[in-house]
Amino acid sequence: MTPATPPHYSVLTWHSYAPLPTYQLARIGITPLAIIFSCILQKENVNGSILSSALVATLNLFFASYRSNVRVTWESVVAGVFSSIFVALYPILLLRTYRKIVAGLVPVGDVLTGYPSGSEEPGNREETRAFYRTLHYTSLVSLMLLTPIVILSGEVPHIYHNIPFLDVPFFWAMMLFGGMGSWAVFSGTLLLVKATSPLTATFVAVPRSAFQLVAITLFKSPSQTWIGVILCWISSLWFLVARRDEGRSRDRLRLEGR
Repeated sequence: MTPATPPHYSVLTWHSYAPLPTYQLARIGITPLAIIFSCILQKENVNGSILSSALVATLNLFFASYRSNVRVTWESVVAGVFSSIFVALYPILLLRTYRKIVAGLVPVGDVLTGYPSGSEEPGNREETRAFYRTLHYTSLVSLMLLTPIVILSGEVPHIYHNIPFLDVPFFWAMMLFGGMGSWAVFSGTLLLVKATSPLTATFVAVPRSAFQLVAITLFKSPSQTWIGVILCWISSLWFLVARRDEGRSRDRLRLEGR
């Protein structure tokens, strides 16, 4: 899935190959890969509570998604592996890009502390410009990569001649509001990565996926799924508390160092 691709489109595309539980299983490695990439690429030290809570929540999601009677196709497995790698890397690369753009915009001699600045300070203006420039570059690169694929595949004439609801106002209304929601998620991802960390932004998908498992069945899931979902949410709360305590510890050390 590319950065500008709405998440629900990805789910619908995958559902043509496998049901939602299989889709979740195929992408179960996102959080472990995000931890590995954070340690290797960002040199981030993940403490024991955060590591344990993230892995336990992932295991509970696996338990909730597992179906012994569901046939798994090789297409879903291969797509899941590659998708997991890209999804785990995306917040890290997004944050790196943003920081490089900020560094390029800051005048020579000025130093950004990395902490929130006042609205009147020049650093805050540069960070805002870098934020919108990052979104612009990401969207532009996505369009440059996807547009030739759509044209060369020959799907445009097929869609135009074989989809009867292209002239229905409700369809375009859905596309409009869906696009607005996708843009909110797209821009909010960078805000979340800035405010927390790439690992936290990736982990958010774990409790969301657990909720989708029961919501798609109108909350009529088997007991195994419910147990896994409840334990997954409890582990997610554990992750939230661990992240909060870590943030407070860093703020305390920063204040003591002044």
